[in-house]
Amino acid sequence: MHGFLNLFVAAAMIDGGHADAAKAAAILEDRKPENFHFTDEGVRWDGLFVETIQIAQARELFCLSYGSCSFDEPVEDTSKLGLS
Repeated sequence: MHGFLNLFVAAAMIDGGHADAAKAAAILEDRKPENFHFTDEGVRWDGLFVETIQIAQARELFCLSYGSCSFDEPVEDTSKLGLS
């Protein structure tokens, strides 16, 4: 997948109590976009699901930022995945 999406999905799963350290590591290492399912209701990965409201809470209180040397590539990558 793409590093920043893996990071935020893992963070939301941890914050929501859906993933332990081993599952979070697997999310971070997963490079197959088809393993991540994004809907209006939330995100599903390998049988784990985090709701949109939990993602919003994680973004507000837990996983606050992400640094990158690039701007265009992440935007292009999410566009290729149909997420932007």
